[in-house]
Amino acid sequence: MTKHQTTVGELVTGFGNLSPAYPDAPIIVHVIKPDGSVIDLQVVTSSKGAFNFTFTPEVAGNWSFVAQWNSDKSYYSSAYSTPIFMEATAATENQPILEYIYAVAIGLAAISVILFGYVYIKRTRK
Repeated sequence: MTKHQTTVGELVTGFGNLSPAYPDAPIIVHVIKPDGSVIDLQVVTSSKGAFNFTFTPEVAGNWSFVAQWNSDKSYYSSAYSTPIFMEATAATENQPILEYIYAVAIGLAAISVILFGYVYIKRTRK
């Protein structure tokens, strides 16, 4: 995994390497969701045994990833990677905060214009 913490909705990239290198080998990446359910991603190794995948967590919580290779008869029956753990946190909404800041800025600008106009009128009447 390229990172062990992420935000819900953010794209995560994972990678691995089958050793010894075995080209075009099918790999199953088991994605274990925070509720314990599993999503299986199918990937294939490159000519040098490397593989990668992308995934976007849709809920906050602790996720884990395990790669599995079902080998042919010349190797063991299958091999599993050690689990990789990732925490996905809820996305924060900055949009309402920005809207509030803009509203306050516009309000202050309007007050400044009114105050400037008032002072200008008072000075011109003297």
